[in-house]
Amino acid sequence: MINARWTWWLSAWTLCVCHAGAGPAAAAAPAQPGGPPPARQRGWVVAEGGGSIGRSEAVSPVFAAMAERTPVRNGEKVIAVVGAPEDPPKDDAEAKARAERPADQLLARFSAAGFTRVLDVRVGDGQGRDAGHIAAIASAGAVFMRGGSQTEYAQWWGRAGEAGTVAHAIAGVYWSGGVVGGTSAGCAVLGEWVYDAAGGSCGPRDALRDGQTKRISFVTGLLDLVPGVLFATHFGERGRLAR
Repeated sequence: MINARWTWWLSAWTLCVCHAGAGPAAAAAPAQPGGPPPARQRGWVVAEGGGSIGRSEAVSPVFAAMAERTPVRNGEKVIAVVGAPEDPPKDDAEAKARAERPADQLLARFSAAGFTRVLDVRVGDGQGRDAGHIAAIASAGAVFMRGGSQTEYAQWWGRAGEAGTVAHAIAGVYWSGGVVGGTSAGCAVLGEWVYDAAGGSCGPRDALRDGQTKRISFVTGLLDLVPGVLFATHFGERGRLAR
């Protein structure tokens, strides 16, 4: 269990697996959309700092840890891999390159780790209350959140305390004894406090020049799985101590 006073600094290839304390918003999240709140059965939080989740063997423990702890439901171990849709290709050359690239290695590695089904859930702008996305997430015993933009996640997913939202469904997996993990931006949204980068990313020089800059902004209540904790990803790799 995480002490609420700790801050976890995660750089590439860092893995934390833990039970987290109760957050007031997440505690009320149902396991099924529209269903009654479940008994308070904490699951697991798996935090990976980012940088090589789909490529390096150094992060194999992420997949193994999640598969090992995911509950079997209806004879299956199901994981929902949640992220944002890709932007449309800029031109024909980019479209061709996408068509020729290898299959999504992240999905393949979860399958190889022992998950029976791997659901690719892409939540776009305005889809935070999409019934199909919510049902897919609620059917899973584990959720893994891709890297990308925590700004989009914070703006598009709703909040754990808001029934009928993607954030509520993700928190519900955790509060029904499941596993919720993430990498990079997906890791950054696990804690009570989330650096949302709503004003743009802030580099170390800019943070040192002005500690009050509007580019350092936070939100709370997104998933709220780990109370009192801010997950700072790519910490050493990108010099984020100043921020």
